[in-house]
Amino acid sequence: MSDEPTGRTIDGTPWEEPRPPHLPDRLTAVTPWLLPFAAVAGYQFWLLWVDQPRESGLGFNLQYWLDARYQIPAIASSMIGLALFNRHPDARRTLPQVASGAFLLALEQVMTLFQQGPLSPWLASTVDYETVFSPVSQGYDVLRSLVLALGIAFLASGLSAARRYESPGLARALPLIVSVSAFVSAGFSVLGLTFVQFDVSPAQVFAIAGTLVGQLLGTLALGYLVVVTLTGWLGQESPRSGWRLASIASGLILLARLFAPAMSLLFPAGPAGQDVLLAVGQLVVTGSIIGWIGLLLAFVVGLPSTTETSGVDGSEDGATIDQTASTTRDSAAG
Repeated sequence: MSDEPTGRTIDGTPWEEPRPPHLPDRLTAVTPWLLPFAAVAGYQFWLLWVDQPRESGLGFNLQYWLDARYQIPAIASSMIGLALFNRHPDARRTLPQVASGAFLLALEQVMTLFQQGPLSPWLASTVDYETVFSPVSQGYDVLRSLVLALGIAFLASGLSAARRYESPGLARALPLIVSVSAFVSAGFSVLGLTFVQFDVSPAQVFAIAGTLVGQLLGTLALGYLVVVTLTGWLGQESPRSGWRLASIASGLILLARLFAPAMSLLFPAGPAGQDVLLAVGQLVVTGSIIGWIGLLLAFVVGLPSTTETSGVDGSEDGATIDQTASTTRDSAAG
């Protein structure tokens, strides 16, 4: 028999049993899946801080931090998982494809950090300095680009499955437009290689082909993300601000990737052409930076909603949102 006192309060409510020593509820409510993303992003910030040139003491080098804006896409990519699990602690169960995409984006950043750090001496030792080519290093780059493409594709697929409403009619033409644009951009990349005036070995041909394939797959994955988020925004999905941000952001990233291979071919040679090329290049890079920030903010505001709602037939949505996509939805992205 328990020695604990039993009974009811004056208003009839049973006494609560005393709780043993425990951590604050705010801490226990935090999912441990936040930790790997926080570790990667924290390490990226730490590298930026320690690499800052200092003339004396702990001075702040403004020009260094202005130049560090080029690192924003990498850090934002790592933090997408942080934002996702902060808003959806059960994302591994309710949004498994989106969560997998976030993990793959973080993995691609880990691969980059290893390439720039522990693996750098080994990769440098594999370079043939007569041809300035390393099959190992090139293969690693191709693998990294494939991981990135797969991560973006998982994000897009999970968001597509999390949608609740039919796509607007305009969305039916989007996949074709995006796919054609991706192949045209790849064509510009191939065309640019025809101006290269040096002999290449069979290994280099395979490496170049692998790079082009990786770039094409990444562009197609971004196009898929644009189609899904734009149709979600136009289809009044929730949260509306999240879908709108993701649509505009992924569009900016895609435009930067589509336009980059064509820049050197569209502008004339010479000082004037180089100045225009430099200015346009800065716009493309800035658009990509803004795009990655916007994509991160889309997940910060709660993209996608996992609130259970009643369907047209009165039935409830399942607990696993991105595994229960409707087969009757006329989605050009799904």
